Amino acid sequence: MIHHSEERTGLLGFLLPGQHPGTTLMQLFCVGFFVLQAIQGQSIMSFNGYALLRNGANIAELSLSGVEPWRLMTYAFLHGGLIHFGFNIYVLSILGKFVESRFGTSRFLILYVISAVIAGIASALSGTGMSVGASGAITGAMGAGIVAAHLHGTRHGIAIRNQLLFWVALNAFIGIGMNSGSGAKVDNMAHLGGLLTGGAIGYLYVFFDKPKKNIRFLESILATMLTVGSVGSMIAHQIYVRNVPVISGTGQEIQIIANQLWDQCSEAIDNNEFEQAISPCSAFRYSVSFNTLSVQLTESLYEETGNLSAARREQKLLLAILKEQSPLFSSFSPRERIIHLRQTIQASDIL
Repeated sequence: MIHHSEERTGLLGFLLPGQHPGTTLMQLFCVGFFVLQAIQGQSIMSFNGYALLRNGANIAELSLSGVEPWRLMTYAFLHGGLIHFGFNIYVLSILGKFVESRFGTSRFLILYVISAVIAGIASALSGTGMSVGASGAITGAMGAGIVAAHLHGTRHGIAIRNQLLFWVALNAFIGIGMNSGSGAKVDNMAHLGGLLTGGAIGYLYVFFDKPKKNIRFLESILATMLTVGSVGSMIAHQIYVRNVPVISGTGQEIQIIANQLWDQCSEAIDNNEFEQAISPCSAFRYSVSFNTLSVQLTESLYEETGNLSAARREQKLLLAILKEQSPLFSSFSPRERIIHLRQTIQASDIL
């Protein structure tokens, strides 16, 4: 394979040390957030679902609904446990360096971030539930490597292509096998989404193999923006959930705390204390699925009023309150946020 790393490292190549700064950077981010998960009191062998949701795991009810869309990126820095984390870091260290050497740092980072986002969308659309891990982005790098090696056309390129295809097949075999059991599941749709996205981007990279200097500069700017944005979303999310309690322990212990949060949440809603409802309701929604939250709200309000349509309207009101917590409203005071929320609801005819 022809290497272009010296030619195309661009802006980030000058800012970051080492021969493969993009790969190293993504590894460091994953390590950093794994340490964050560990110091929150979780067993590093397997983090519980509440902790993963609190820290930015991808789930359709939150990411695709517009409530917390940044989860389509933050999930790629999280891992379910030590084995999951170690395997992805190992594969990234090998495959990332290969792809970055071929395309350069800027193009590698663009490929990595976009593959992660598309893989996250594919996962959420598939309805597989909560997902975490860098594997969607890694399979994107794999897809780009397969296309580049195939189009290179030499014996060496074909050999590399076949090796990567073998890893794709092995990954699919493991995924199907694990999903047939009762343990942890493999997000095959995220892998497929990342693989196809990486293949498409890899084809474009080969087709535009020698961009002009101004294009390379724009690529470096785009790579910087995507990298800063992806990591910034993770940091912003940690600020966003800073008042949501960290819950460690078993599923039974989490359920006890979840019931307490639900009591606080529903009591505040019943008393029309929407400002006080935001914190416990936010914490509660990480302990159960968003659909469960909707059902419990409707049932609880229906028991109080006996009016199903009114209960559903109030349920929509709370979901709107939760959605309204977006950082877009962070400059508003709590009272201003509630006023703005009610105006939005009235304008959209929710009530």
